[in-house]
This record gives sequence, C-alpha cells and structure tokens, in this order.
Amino acid sequence: MCADSTYVRVIALDFSKAFDTVTHSTLLNKMSYMAIPDNVYNWIINFFDNCSHCTKFLGEFFKFLHILAIVIQGSVVGPACYVVHAGDMRPVTDGNEMVKYADDTYLIIPEVNSASCEGELRHIDQLAFHNNLRLNHKKSVEIVFHARGRHRCAAEQPASLSNIKRVSSIKILCITINNQLSMSGHITALLGSCARMLYGLHVLRAHRLCQDCLKQVFLSTVLAKLLYASPAWSGFCSAADINKLNNFLNMFKNYYCKQIDSDITKLFKFADESLFSSVQSNTLHLLYPLFLAKSSQPYNLRPRSHNFVLSALTSTSDKCNFITRMLFHNAY
Repeated sequence: MCADSTYVRVIALDFSKAFDTVTHSTLLNKMSYMAIPDNVYNWIINFFDNCSHCTKFLGEFFKFLHILAIVIQGSVVGPACYVVHAGDMRPVTDGNEMVKYADDTYLIIPEVNSASCEGELRHIDQLAFHNNLRLNHKKSVEIVFHARGRHRCAAEQPASLSNIKRVSSIKILCITINNQLSMSGHITALLGSCARMLYGLHVLRAHRLCQDCLKQVFLSTVLAKLLYASPAWSGFCSAADINKLNNFLNMFKNYYCKQIDSDITKLFKFADESLFSSVQSNTLHLLYPLFLAKSSQPYNLRPRSHNFVLSALTSTSDKCNFITRMLFHNAY
C-alpha cells in the first residue's frame, strides 16, 4: 500500500470462458515477437495446427470443423499460452498495478488514483475485445482494503463502481481474505474442508491401517491443505485462529495418530523458513525480485543469516507480511 494512501481498491476481473476464447492466430503472432528458440515456436505452431472437432451420435460422425480459438486449460502449455495472450493487458494510469496468475486477474488501485477506476475498466474492456475476451462485469467484484494502525484516521469508503459489485471478503487463489485483513473466514472454511477429510482417515483406521501409514495419509491430504500457501496468510492469523488450528490438530493426534506435531505455530515456521531458504538461494525464484537488493557495505557488519536490505515498517500489516516478517526474523 502506498504511504500516502489510506485504502487500496482491488478489483478481481472475471473473463468469460477465458481459455476457450484464445485465438490461435493472435497468440502465435504475439509469440513470434518473443525471444524463444525457433524450435520451440515451431513446436507450438504444430501443436495448434489443424486442430479439429467432430461429434459422434448414434454411430454416425458429423463433419470435422477446424478449431481456431481455444487452449486446453488442463494442458501444460495452456496457462502459459493464456499468459502470453493477455500479456498486453496493463493499466494506463501510473501507480495502478495489475497482478495475474493464469486467468485470475486483479487490478490494484491506490487511493490517490481512485478516480481512475472507471477509466481503467473501460480500457480493459477495449483490450479484452481486441484479444477476443469478454470482461464479465457481473462476476467481477471489488474489495477495499483500509490501512491499519493507531495513527491512521478513519477513511471514508470510496464511491462504488457502476457495474462492479463491492464485497467484504474475496477468495484469491483459494485463500479467503476480508477487507480487515483477517483470516477468520479462511480458517473456518479451511477447518470445515479438512474435517470432511477425516472421514476417510476414520475408514482407513477402521480397516486397521498402521500408524505410520495413517500419518503419511494425513500429511499428504489434511496437513497439506492446512499449510497450503501458509507463508502468505499465516502472519495475519489471530490468537483465536491459532487456537482453532491447534485444537483441530490435537483432536486428530488424540484419536488417529499420536506421531504428528500438533503445534501449528511450528508448522507455520517450518513452511516460512523453507520458502525463504528457497528464495534466498535461487535468483530466478518468482519471489526473489520482491526482496530489496543485497547490501554491499565496504565495512563489516554484525553477521546475519541473509544480506538483504531490511524494508521499512510503515504500517501494522507490514509486520504480518511474509517478506518483511522473514527479513526481520532472520536478521541476526
């Protein structure tokens, strides 16, 4: 969040059948300007060339029709092709940002640019039309995040958009977050989903599955779901959220498998440190550019576990952020 802004508007954009509308000719034309090896480009051309579809009904085949616009969402090249196809979709106002993950697109507008919302949406509509996409205003939603802290005055809610619904909570890549940056809703939904998985474990135990096997099933299903993307959201958990998670783990430990670690705080810490270690050792990691440049002081400083520059703490939420949290936790 910008230091001069008391709130940020986030618009989750929904494009109708995004993967099904990617035009092959437009996609391949955009790829031709990319610095990719010729053999890779030719392979992609061959992949999309002469794609066709027909219907078989009552033993009869209908006429084959050429497919000119679709990428298979479940294929390896599908998400990457869509990213290239929508790569020219960018905000027009300086200070606004657009974050994409495959076809999940989020427009981020700080308070200082709040008046640019309608113009940005019109611009996106035009770009979407040019790319054979259609912005679905009914499924697109807006959420407003306000800055937190004792020294922040209560900001007025910005005017709602004419054709985009405003919500108080939103699901971003399977993580539910509300406009207060609280994880309570996500924890409730997460525990409900994990509780349903316990029935399968109950059946396995009834069939006398050994403790070690029960533990492996638990780790690969329930615990994997509990810790999914935890570095991104665990820092925002309240004491009540931590207690709920620990109570759930203790219940499983008492009834199913006494070999597991039932302290969610330790599990969160292990996930944080594993991700931080991966980022620190790999300059090509997706998160690496989010860290400030390494410090190059001509004199010796107190030894640290990393030599990234410590970021400034400008708000309460900064302390909950994964990057800031790990930089200060591993500072000395």
